[in-house]
Amino acid sequence: MKEKLLGELKDEMETERGVLTQKYNDLKEKYDSKEDDLNSKNISFEKDQALYQQQIKFAEAKATEMQDQYDRTVQRYEERIKMDKEEM
Repeated sequence: MKEKLLGELKDEMETERGVLTQKYNDLKEKYDSKEDDLNSKNISFEKDQALYQQQIKFAEAKATEMQDQYDRTVQRYEERIKMDKEEM
C-alpha cells in the first residue's frame, strides 16, 4: 500500500516536473526572443543615431560654408558700393 502510494506520488511529481520544465522552456524561449528583438532594435537605433550625427555634422559644415560665402559676398558688395561712391 505504501509502495503504491509512493509510486503514485512519484508519478505525480514527475508529471509536475515535466509540466514545469515545459513552462520554463516556453518562458525562456519567449525571453530569448524578446531579448533578440531588443538587441536588434538597439543596434538599429545606434546605426540611426550615428547616421543622424553624421548628417548634423555635414549640415553644420554646409551652414558654416554658406555663412562664409554670404559674408564674402556682402563684403564684396560693400566694397563695390564704396568704390562707386568714391567715383562719383
